[in-house]
Amino acid sequence: MTAGSMAIDQLSQLRGARRIVIKVGSALLVERAQPRADWLATLAGEIADLRKKIEVIVVSSGAIALGAARLGLAKGGRGSLADAQASASVG
Repeated sequence: MTAGSMAIDQLSQLRGARRIVIKVGSALLVERAQPRADWLATLAGEIADLRKKIEVIVVSSGAIALGAARLGLAKGGRGSLADAQASASVG
């Protein structure tokens, strides 16, 4: 995880919070144009555990990166607006 490789549920700042928003960037989702499946599975498990205690919202900028890799688009899918839109929809 981020935050100094600390598990999400170990963050003491969460005490008393009603909701947490977790932003997962594309650099965390993709490595060498491939989804980081093992890391994502770990993250999903931690989020599932956390949801038992608190409302969790997950946002990501990774859809374009994942879609661009799958579509084989140059510039990470950001070569044009059409590329970005196509990448986001596939990702």
